[in-house]
Amino acid sequence: MVCSGNTKARMYKLIPIAQAAQEFQREGLQEDLVWSRFIKPLISTAPENVLNICSIVASEMINNSIDHSESDKVLVTVTYTASTIDIVIRDFGIGVFKKVQQGFNLIDERQAILELSKGKLTTAPEGHSGYGIFFSSRMVDLFKMWSGKLFFTHIRNDGDWLIEIGDEISGTLVEMTVATNSKLRAVEVYDKFCRDVDSELGFTRTHVPLKLAEFGAESLVSRSQAKRVLARFERFSEVMLDFHGIEMVGQGFIDEIFRVFANTHSAVTIKAINANKHVQQLIQLAKNTSSTKTAAAVSRGTGMTQLD
Repeated sequence: MVCSGNTKARMYKLIPIAQAAQEFQREGLQEDLVWSRFIKPLISTAPENVLNICSIVASEMINNSIDHSESDKVLVTVTYTASTIDIVIRDFGIGVFKKVQQGFNLIDERQAILELSKGKLTTAPEGHSGYGIFFSSRMVDLFKMWSGKLFFTHIRNDGDWLIEIGDEISGTLVEMTVATNSKLRAVEVYDKFCRDVDSELGFTRTHVPLKLAEFGAESLVSRSQAKRVLARFERFSEVMLDFHGIEMVGQGFIDEIFRVFANTHSAVTIKAINANKHVQQLIQLAKNTSSTKTAAAVSRGTGMTQLD
């Protein structure tokens, strides 16, 4: 451990066990060779489950730079200490958020982050599944992605998902930190979101952090916002809608999700998690309204009288 500064301003940092950076030409680059020849030798003494996670997330993010960035080069930096492994992948291309925004005609680059958080999104479906960022951001303890002026962060232990605006950078920078004492196994993350569908394993369950839909200080109140959140939900059988950090929502926003969409997409189950009392009441109101209208329709069909 080394220290710097004096008295109250003194800071301590762990001396790296290994630290290196290498620049690669993107053309012809193979992510498995970057892992086996450059990254793995630096962190080979880490626990097996940690090495497995690092191999998956590093390979996924390097492959994204190779196939999507249009950058001339890819910079990989590794820092290994007694407590963490930090892997940084940097390219200098179009930028991931801008590419997704343009590829799917989204209203804002921040909407691109929301869509990437759902999974099953790729601008090159012929060669990619769109799973990489979804699973990688949930395997590491700290996931950071910079592109343009946007900074996207996920902290696994406390469930925080953040979008911040800062200085503009070219291309995309992804930083992934894994604790060396992590007990998480990659298979646990896959098992959480992959379910058997007609005896075939599929990515059928997703997790959507609504904090990413606020676009800054904007509250979630309108049906238009709800429709943006609902985009591509029909590709999953179960959606965990995460209200962590959401204090207030509008009745129209909730009604669009839990009544209107639910009534027309019976094959999709939407589960609200981390919702406060206010949100829970609005969800129940939407469901009750749906049940009342259904009962009224049944009563009309059988000639019975139903009081509203």
